[in-house]
Amino acid sequence: MELLVKSIRSSIDANEPESGLDRLHTFVTKFLRRLCEAKGISTIRRKPLHSLLGEYIKKMKAEGAIESQMTERILKSSIGNLEAFNSVRNEQSFAHDNPVLNYEESLLIFNNVMGSIHFIQALDRKRADKIKKESEINDWDGEIPF
Repeated sequence: MELLVKSIRSSIDANEPESGLDRLHTFVTKFLRRLCEAKGISTIRRKPLHSLLGEYIKKMKAEGAIESQMTERILKSSIGNLEAFNSVRNEQSFAHDNPVLNYEESLLIFNNVMGSIHFIQALDRKRADKIKKESEINDWDGEIPF
């Protein structure tokens, strides 16, 4: 995954988002698969990217990690965006012998997808921190540590 991130970063640093769309898709797929596996969500190979996100959102909502209806709506709109991202990857990126999507639209896709990923990372970290704190409280043996 490190090499993949480095390659995507090179596309961003070179201000060539169109050259990194295929790798961004691969990164997002791997990222969501890892998150879903950690949550006990099935990640069979044929399950598309947008389905992974949909199941992840449902799980986080059920766990109480998503507090507002607006956040849930924004995340759910990302499901459709990721479904369309599959077509961009397959038909408008260097993943295959394709004409490559233009710079402006590639940049919009990069920014939108990464905005969602950054939020999901923050949501997952917040949830993990809350679970850790709850565990520490439950493990406390009653002795004052100071």
